[in-house]
Amino acid sequence: HVERFLELVEEGAFSASATGLLAYRTGADAGVRQLTWFDRLGKPVGTVGEPRTFFDIQFSPDRKTLTASAPDAVGNYDLWMYDVARGLPTRFTFDPAGEYWAVFSPDGRNIIFNSTRKGHYDLYRKPANGAGAEELIYADDADKVPTSWSHDGKFLLYFTGGGRRFEMWVLPLTPERPGGEFKAILFHQTQFNEGDAQFSPDDRWVAYNSDESGRNEIYVSPFSRRAEKHQISLNGGSGPRWRQDGKGIFYAAYGGQLMEADVRISGESVEVGTVRPVFTRVPGTGGYPYDVSADGQRVLAAMPLAKVVQPITLVENWAAALKR
Repeated sequence: HVERFLELVEEGAFSASATGLLAYRTGADAGVRQLTWFDRLGKPVGTVGEPRTFFDIQFSPDRKTLTASAPDAVGNYDLWMYDVARGLPTRFTFDPAGEYWAVFSPDGRNIIFNSTRKGHYDLYRKPANGAGAEELIYADDADKVPTSWSHDGKFLLYFTGGGRRFEMWVLPLTPERPGGEFKAILFHQTQFNEGDAQFSPDDRWVAYNSDESGRNEIYVSPFSRRAEKHQISLNGGSGPRWRQDGKGIFYAAYGGQLMEADVRISGESVEVGTVRPVFTRVPGTGGYPYDVSADGQRVLAAMPLAKVVQPITLVENWAAALKR
């Protein structure tokens, strides 16, 4: 009983009365997700792999592979590569430290990911086929989360956190001098929490979320004039992803409903058109719980398994069990 009570404390699925009566209900979900395809009308049209506890998912540029962060048998999060067509997972990282976020290079040959191997999240690079060595490419005292690799291969967008305000950064992927180290540049100076930055398909614009209005909303800024910004979302938003033609931005509204905002970019101006719900609702995971097909007609989302309602169990004099 003691072991089960401690599990319930962690799950929060219990209540105790002043008279010594404990009520609890076991859970059937425990964060397990199924990678599920949805069409634009929200109909499930397929799955990828077996259910697991996923944190973040990311397609390769050709959509034939995806990275997914998931825990192993002892709860350590590693990156896994999935063959999208066959649903077969292959472990990509093996270090006892945690790896949570990853982005593909524009040619799909390399992956940059974060890992806590030095006590905080630094940025590493490894060939996507898993055959080469891992390379530490950028380290400092901040926790870093990679979110987008520019299509010309020259820049990485990431944000920092870990006890401080979330800030967006740009990491040029060529050193200032041959043999030199990479040097990160602050995306823009702000007092707000910002992150999840994504390059547009032509690399001229960046979509991101910011809480400058008092809640998270989606904005876009020209990459060449990053202090300029244009709001995209209507009633809250996070986790933006560009449509491949650059004429739309997907994001998750409050409550998890995926939205699509039509955008028209003409020269240096942005016009926001129709904003509509699409696909499905996605759960909050801390990472990206979804990615979109190249044609924008389907979404792959890490969805909770259907919960089975369990009976409530009553335990009398439960405190006495803790003294045994």
